[in-house]
Formats: sequence, structure tokens, C-alpha cells
Amino acid sequence: MIKLLVPQHLINSVFPQTAFRGSVSTPNVDEGCLPLVTRPTAVERPAAAPRAPSTASGSLPKAPLPASPPRTPTPRSKPEPDSAPKTQRKPVTTWVEFERQHRETDGRLKGYMHVGRRGSVVLDRETATELDPANARFQLANNLQARLQFARITAEHLDRSVRALPPDEPLFFVTLIERRFTVREDQAAAFKVHPLHSWTHQILRGCSYVGMVEAAHYSNLDVTGAGYQLAVSWHTHAIVWGVSEKRLREICDAANRRYQTFVPGIDAAHVRPLKRSEVGGQALYMTKGQLSSTRVWALKDTVVDAVTGEVTTPTTGEFTQKKDVIRPGASARMAQVFAGRPLGELAFAGGKGRTVLKTIRHEAGAELRRWESQRASRAAGSRQPRAR
Repeated sequence: MIKLLVPQHLINSVFPQTAFRGSVSTPNVDEGCLPLVTRPTAVERPAAAPRAPSTASGSLPKAPLPASPPRTPTPRSKPEPDSAPKTQRKPVTTWVEFERQHRETDGRLKGYMHVGRRGSVVLDRETATELDPANARFQLANNLQARLQFARITAEHLDRSVRALPPDEPLFFVTLIERRFTVREDQAAAFKVHPLHSWTHQILRGCSYVGMVEAAHYSNLDVTGAGYQLAVSWHTHAIVWGVSEKRLREICDAANRRYQTFVPGIDAAHVRPLKRSEVGGQALYMTKGQLSSTRVWALKDTVVDAVTGEVTTPTTGEFTQKKDVIRPGASARMAQVFAGRPLGELAFAGGKGRTVLKTIRHEAGAELRRWESQRASRAAGSRQPRAR
């Protein structure tokens, strides 16, 4: 079992009202089992009301319907927060929510693999081994304990680093997306993250930052005309400092003019200022695993013909998107996408952030170095000649 030690000031600021006490336990495989579905019983319909007797001359004459008032165009439709699907997940910017969602997702995936229904995704032996808690020392992206440990270490060190900055030093959270880094789901396992790192470094040149590569799963990208339904969008998140807000917005505006995303209406570069108290939570957010599956929706306008009064709802050419909890089958396919990828290789940094990332990687790899040292000592001892 891996012991996770979180400093008290980080617990109070980033992990409020948490039950986290420093230990990570093995997830319950049965969490992912689906409940039994029973056949609904027949429901009696109420008796129909008796019809009113007709008059001698036949049925009553129908009154003319009042004329409908003229309709005016309405603004572009946008999803309302209250109408969001019940499966939409909460943000993972606190330790309680981060740990809960990752444990639930891991439990559903292992339950799905345990049931093994016909037609389900089957992981190869090597990928399935990556999920074993005993292999957390290798810091692979598919391993729950490794993900929790790496996220905790990243949040701790970034929180500590920004608190050491001058009080007037601005902080930002940047997201970068580009069309060429979106691939079909069946091609995502072969994707190389280094070109995405280089592209991010090119845009954020001159800034200090620590970031992570994330892969967003899309289940209906064909509505945008992409030509395929299932897709993976590789993109980056970064916590940035060492630059003014005006300059960073100029950088992002230039990126938005130059680059396009795969979903029309979504910017390639997005930036928002951060408070000191938000850094730890955003560090958790950018180190999260595959918790969501995204669906794309076309935005529509309501148009009324001035002559005929006909109402139409044509699409605007732009789209919005919603994140739902990822299903176990998609989660298994994403495990194949991330097979063999260490968390340390998904992380990147620039400027003064390089020192922070070096410290993060060093602490995250401490257990693996101890294990390798013990293994080498045992191997050396077994080669010693026995005394006669």
C-alpha cells in the first residue's frame, strides 16, 4: 500500500472538508458491476371518461382557433446549467472529488473486465497488468495509485512554488488545442506526445509553466463533418507565470488566429487568471485521468419568415460540447490508448517551471528507484561465490 503524505496547509487550501488521511487503498472491483434490470410490470390504465351525448343535429360545432401571435427571433440556443444530463461529472479541483471520481471510474473498468460480456473490450495481458495496484511504482498513466500519487505530488509542489513568488506575480491557467492533434480513436494508441510538447513550448515561449498532456474522448465527432465518430483529442493544460496578463492574452489571440480546433466555435487557446488558492485545484484538474466522454452539439438559431410566419431552426455552423461520465467500454479503449505511457512523460515544463517539474518527477519516482536498488542488491548477492 502506498502512503500519501499531504502537508496540512495544502489540505486546508486545496483539499477542504476531505476525509483524506494519507493512504490509498485498493479500489473495490465490485464498484463497476451494473444493477440488475427487471422487466416492468403492466400498469392498468384508468377508464376513459364517458363521452358527452351529441345533439339532435349531430356533433357540436367547433369554435375557430385564435390566430397565433407573430413570433420574433430568439437568441442562439445554449445549454442551460439546470438541463445538464445527470451523468455530467463535477469538476475535479478538490482532493475529495478527484479521488472519488478516479476510484469510481477504476472500479467500473475493473468490474467491466471481470464480467466479460460478449462483445466487450478485452485488454491484453500487459495492459491489464498496468492496472494492478502492485505496479504503481512504475508510474504508468493507467494505474490508479500512480495517478493519485503523481497528482498529489504535482499539486503540492506547484502550490508551494507559487506561494514563494512575489504577491503581485500573476498566475494563469492555459488550455491549448489544435486540429492536427485530434485523431481517430483506433489510431490514438500510436500518437506521439513530443510534437504536442514542442507546439506548446512554441506558443508559451518566454513564460514559466508546468503542464500535462490530456486526451479527451469524443463519442460523436462525426456531427462536425470529421468523417469518423469516435475520436481522441490530445491537448495540453498548463499553469503559467512570469508573464503579464496583457502579453499572455496577446499570445493566445495570435494562436487563435493561426490555429483551428476540430470543433468550430471552440478556441485553440484559452486563458484565465488564477488566484493563489486555486493553483492546487487546477494542478489536480490537469493531472486527471480519463473520467469523461464528450459529445458535440450543433448550435441553432430560431428564424421566423416575415411573410409566411414559418419558424425554422437552422444550424449556425458552430458547436458546443458536454462532458458525461465515461462508460466502461470507452474507458477500456482509453486504457489501450494510454498503455505503456508513464505519467512523467506526459508532463512538460518551460522557464522556471523546469525546476519544479524535475522535483515532481524525482519524488514520484522514489519508490521505483528503491525497488530497483533492492533488486540489484539481491541480484548481486546471488552472484557471490559460496564459501566452501
